[in-house]
Amino acid sequence: MENLSQIADLEALNHYRQIIQDAKSKGLKVIVNLNHFSLPLWLHDPIRVNRFRDLSRSGWLDDRSVVEFSKFAAFCAKNLTDIVDMFSTMNEPNVVAKLGYFGTFSGFPPCVLDLELYEKALHNQILAHNQSYQKMKEFTDKPVGIIYATSWCEGDEARDDAMELENWYFLDRVIDNCDFLGINYYTRAVVEREPTTLSSASGKIKINWHVLPGFGGSCPRNSMSLDKRPTADNGWEIYPQGLGYVLRACQKRYNKALYVTENGVADDRDVYRPYYLLAHLKVAEDCLKEGIDLKGYMHWSIIDNFEWAMGYSKRFGLVRVDFESKIFTPRPSYYLFGQLIHSRTTEPFLSLLKAWEEKNEW
Repeated sequence: MENLSQIADLEALNHYRQIIQDAKSKGLKVIVNLNHFSLPLWLHDPIRVNRFRDLSRSGWLDDRSVVEFSKFAAFCAKNLTDIVDMFSTMNEPNVVAKLGYFGTFSGFPPCVLDLELYEKALHNQILAHNQSYQKMKEFTDKPVGIIYATSWCEGDEARDDAMELENWYFLDRVIDNCDFLGINYYTRAVVEREPTTLSSASGKIKINWHVLPGFGGSCPRNSMSLDKRPTADNGWEIYPQGLGYVLRACQKRYNKALYVTENGVADDRDVYRPYYLLAHLKVAEDCLKEGIDLKGYMHWSIIDNFEWAMGYSKRFGLVRVDFESKIFTPRPSYYLFGQLIHSRTTEPFLSLLKAWEEKNEW
């Protein structure tokens, strides 16, 4: 650890400590997430991987990434444990693997279609989390978990296979090294069986279904899904029930403390966000009443932000950002969220929720 202190950017460490301490001074709890997609260029050069199939700096395909990440995680735990409430090792590791090596239409680096590499990226992230958890626990008694991009899959009998790969394949292999599980939920997927199976050489990755267009994340933008539900600026169907289904499934399978760590909608005009916010919080509240160990809810996002491959074109913020003038303008949903927090329940707003649903037959 002393060697790491000699090569780490201590100025950057102190900068993050100041940010965390500022948040704490305002009464906030701080969950530090150690990795959200990006890696240093010396470990991952996605352009070289894509153009030349040069795997010398291939990120999660490189076994070095497991060792280097666990060292980084232990260093952060040692140097931040005194001011942090909780740690997450990674945010949405499955997105990194799936969109980088299978769903390459999404534009995620390195954008190489290869099922073997998809499996390898998942495998090394699993190892990295597990080793990081063990190392971090040498330096912190704060909860350490992982944040996952959960999918709720519906459709024909293929849904069980889809749920297995999209959720349980990864989570089953890390859950014993998690004090909590962060649930990111936006929409569902409706799947249908394929007559043939696409499989990795090991047989661990099997895909024998396809996603039906017109539902979930496969809809036209600002339209209605085939189920007559509104879709957002990025074409994602608004499906609040799915959050409850995911929370119940994870509670039953793992019996761990759960947090909704991302939940929101791309909606620049704020047409659907008030409904989206209230409907999903109602589902979360129902889960609490059922005894689900749901510890918290975090909306994505406070402000419009950089949405990876979608850039600044999709706006998830409770507050609108003019990226040229840097003017911040609260949307109506900002004030609704404030009232919901103050009330600590959706009960005062259920008549509004009912009116929305009855008028639109959602």
